[in-house]
Amino acid sequence: MDFSELFKATRLCSWSPDGRFLASAVMYRLVIRDASSLKIVHMFTCLDNLQHIEWAPDSNYILCSMFKRGITQVWSLRDPEWTCKIDEGPAGLSAVRWAPDGRHILSTADFQLRVTVWSLVNETVSFLPSPKFSSRGLHFSPNHDYMALCERKDCKDFVSIFSADTFRRLQHFAVDTVDLADVRWTPDSTALCAFDDLLEYNVLLYSLDGRCLGRYSAYSGALGVKNVQWSPCSQLLAVGSFDGYARLLNRMTWRAVADFEHATPAQPVGWGATPLLPELAAECAGREGGVGAVEQVTATAAAAAPGAVFYDETDAVSEYEAAATVGGVSGGLTAIRGMGALNSSLAGRGPMQARYQVGTFPAALVNVRADPDKANPKVGVGIARFSPDSRYLATVNDNLPHALWIWEVAQLRLAVLIRHRKPIRDVQWHPFQPRLALVTGNGNVYFWRGAGCSCVEIPTADRVFQASCLKWREDGDALVVMDKERFCVCFPSDEEEAAAAAV
Repeated sequence: MDFSELFKATRLCSWSPDGRFLASAVMYRLVIRDASSLKIVHMFTCLDNLQHIEWAPDSNYILCSMFKRGITQVWSLRDPEWTCKIDEGPAGLSAVRWAPDGRHILSTADFQLRVTVWSLVNETVSFLPSPKFSSRGLHFSPNHDYMALCERKDCKDFVSIFSADTFRRLQHFAVDTVDLADVRWTPDSTALCAFDDLLEYNVLLYSLDGRCLGRYSAYSGALGVKNVQWSPCSQLLAVGSFDGYARLLNRMTWRAVADFEHATPAQPVGWGATPLLPELAAECAGREGGVGAVEQVTATAAAAAPGAVFYDETDAVSEYEAAATVGGVSGGLTAIRGMGALNSSLAGRGPMQARYQVGTFPAALVNVRADPDKANPKVGVGIARFSPDSRYLATVNDNLPHALWIWEVAQLRLAVLIRHRKPIRDVQWHPFQPRLALVTGNGNVYFWRGAGCSCVEIPTADRVFQASCLKWREDGDALVVMDKERFCVCFPSDEEEAAAAAV
């Protein structure tokens, strides 16, 4: 596994959709690098420090936003001399995004006054009034035919459906929510999921003509939905809740088929004994594609179905000990080799800093209690992400931030529990393989796949790199690892990971 040198970037780094370029921002400069060699191919100077960058869907243009000045600049990679400047004026600027055609830009004014549609083709401007939010509540369908916009009028929530080509309103309907938080398109672009703000547990499914197809509420009188995520097969919706459960909803019945509990000791086996409906499992499997008090709690063996594996990150060891790290998720313990020798050869500075070992249930987890005097408490399932083949669901409970839970969807059971020494900062699945990468704010990158877990140290001279964000390239052959002021590129190898999983 290879790593590039460290490059400067102010937390803005993005692969082009075609995978050919890597853009990064260094204060007021936009740097474009070749994705393979990482050599600089373009450098653009903007009017002020950059706060947002985004590639056009066809990778021919890239926009740079300066929200404090209300300005967006657009640059062309085909013609570096071509420039475009969008100034919102007194209305201000709070969010900006590309339309799917790559020739229109949508900007949201301060205080949600309006959404402005700017055309790069004929330089025309149109307005969409009354958006409820600035950075959320506006989503294009996966097939790029429609756009959904959340609106708030007369103290009521509405959703408007627009054509993504002409931005003509096609449908407008009210949604039965108390305070609409956001909407999510199904991956097949045939329906919308709407959900209420955190004070109400309310998840609804709407057709494009405004008919309510289903309503789900797990409980009332407590903090409700924290996030939602559709499976790539469009048949399941994962709902992360503030009560520490991740619930799977069946799209056909709009009922919960699983309640995945996160570290409540008194619970029995529960859902782990009931497999998913055969036809639903086949459909999913067939798709490709704050400071607070700290206490110890226990994840019971009953919560882990037979065959679940518990991986525990341990303290620094020698390279020879790292070679005896264990892995495997099928119930047996399979020895895997650590990558210490490889990374030491890259860094030239000694042993690997961490490894995984297989532990046994029950597993003690660190529970960080939320501060009741602070808003947006760090409780509940804040991360819930499906693998690209819909086979696995990865979750993180925010008040148990050291643990990653990987659930096997077809069997509705816990497959893997991974405990780390530091809180998890980011989790990202490979674009088209059931392979997962995560970081915990230290100098390591952690990987999981069916063969087991591995931990790779980022080779840096100063040892102060704190990885906090990950971004896969579209082809899955490269991974950007970022901290606050720098980034590097990791090039994972299938052969090396296969060797790491060998006996």
